[in-house]
Amino acid sequence: MNNATMASSLRRVLCSASAVVCKPVTGSHVLRIDGYSHLSKVVGNGQFVQSSVFDVDGHSWRLRLYPNGRSAEFEGRISAYLRILSEAAGERLLATARCSILDQLGNPRLVKETDHQWYRSKKGEGWGFHEFISREDLERSEYLNDDSFVVQCDVIVTTVRERRDHMVFMSRNTN
Repeated sequence: MNNATMASSLRRVLCSASAVVCKPVTGSHVLRIDGYSHLSKVVGNGQFVQSSVFDVDGHSWRLRLYPNGRSAEFEGRISAYLRILSEAAGERLLATARCSILDQLGNPRLVKETDHQWYRSKKGEGWGFHEFISREDLERSEYLNDDSFVVQCDVIVTTVRERRDHMVFMSRNTN
């Protein structure tokens, strides 16, 4: 087939294109608690303190710590919960939280991890640990230093996104 015949048999066709994107993204946030002994007296059972808002894979999150437990059942324990603050219409995401108390060198210790949780990106949803650590264990540990301790929360988010891309031209053989 000569070039002229080949060129006449190829035709440019306008097509749309889309993609489904699904990949895990990990983000971390560190929350330092200074003045723990005072905080544990002021913030009662069922009450919490929380981190600033942080972003992982386009979603806003916040870590909540309950210094005297999330409910009466967990009094005497520190509870830790991760909450999603953003809402993305129609997006499905799979998220895992890993919370750790950091030692004085910044290494994760006392690591707790949630099971994967499916969300439809509904604002305010959350999950975590009723019994992250007992107050007694924290107060006897080397992690409480000068009345302070540090919690790191790693969030692994896998979002299933559909993307419609721009129009593209494709060459097709008409033979």
